[in-house]
Amino acid sequence: MYKILVVDDEPNVRNVLKQMIEKRGYIVKVAENGADAIEKFKKEDFDLVVTDIKMPILDGFHVLTKVKELKPKTPVIFITAYGAKEVVIEAMKLGLSDYIEKPFNMAEVLEIIEKQLK
Repeated sequence: MYKILVVDDEPNVRNVLKQMIEKRGYIVKVAENGADAIEKFKKEDFDLVVTDIKMPILDGFHVLTKVKELKPKTPVIFITAYGAKEVVIEAMKLGLSDYIEKPFNMAEVLEIIEKQLK
């Protein structure tokens, strides 16, 4: 059973993602900011991280960097309304696995998650 960490400062986005991913049979934990996510990642073993980029108290880049430092093979997916190619290219250099633009299509999110867990 795969365990996924969802990180987003918007409660609605967090909750929708959690519910939809759990319906696919995954275990989902949530964090409301980067600092919270890093603490949870240090304490639990996650198979994948889905994180927003722009958040207060440590952004998605901090989450990506720390996840790759602690467990380099863990896939990290960015969810962003700020889909600037430069941002994604920079994140890919740091080990980003994939990205999803807001507003997102839930089927696309699930497809990307499943692809990364294979």
